[in-house]
Amino acid sequence: MKKLYKLVLSLLLISLVLPNLAFASWWNPFSWGIFSWVNKPVKNQTVNVATSTISIVKTTTTNKIKPKEEITDCSSIQDITEKNSCYFRLAVTKKDPYICNKISENINSGTKDACFSTFPEYIPYKLFSKKPLELTVSNSGKNFSLLITIRNENVLPFITNFGLYECTITGDTSKTHKYIARGFYKFTDKALLPGEEATVELKSEIDLPKTCLYNEKGIRVCEDPSSLITSIVSCDFSVSTDGSNTDGGWGKFFQTLVF
Repeated sequence: MKKLYKLVLSLLLISLVLPNLAFASWWNPFSWGIFSWVNKPVKNQTVNVATSTISIVKTTTTNKIKPKEEITDCSSIQDITEKNSCYFRLAVTKKDPYICNKISENINSGTKDACFSTFPEYIPYKLFSKKPLELTVSNSGKNFSLLITIRNENVLPFITNFGLYECTITGDTSKTHKYIARGFYKFTDKALLPGEEATVELKSEIDLPKTCLYNEKGIRVCEDPSSLITSIVSCDFSVSTDGSNTDGGWGKFFQTLVF
């Protein structure tokens, strides 16, 4: 009985002492310093990698177009051709046909006429019909005369010739015809200056081509339209500044006068 008591007491003592020995650092050889290199924990090292950010700066070069300087004066230009071109551009820019008058008359270049042609509504002279048209009959057909007053408003340097080009006429057939007129007047003694007016007489012959048709019997019958004319509705007029003729479609500043 006494042996059994010692055995139980020994087992109880072992059960209490043995767990403490297992967890004691002095009993654990791996906790000793000489074995520290074996069980050395691996440290997680954070490696900072330097990254360089390359900023691409885009340089944009803007070529600014300088606005053209506004033309205000052409009088200082010495070359005549360049000066005429300058006045031409100035007239178009400012939409002022009066500036065209500053262009020197130059038959070779025609700059002045070209300048005025950009302003078809610009008519620098006025026309007035002084009396009704007179139609007379001659052997060659019908003639007419016009008494017209012309006033030079702003034709520079002056008006040397005045004429008619095309007229619209009617006849008893109620048809309207147009024909080329050949009447003009030349200021021989003195040109018509700006601000002046004069009354001139224009005469022209109405000569329309004959119309020929075959009748129902096959006979060719011709008719003279000039004999059927009863009135003149309107005529187109023009002037010149250099002594050139104004009939037959020549001249400048065309305008229509309705009778």
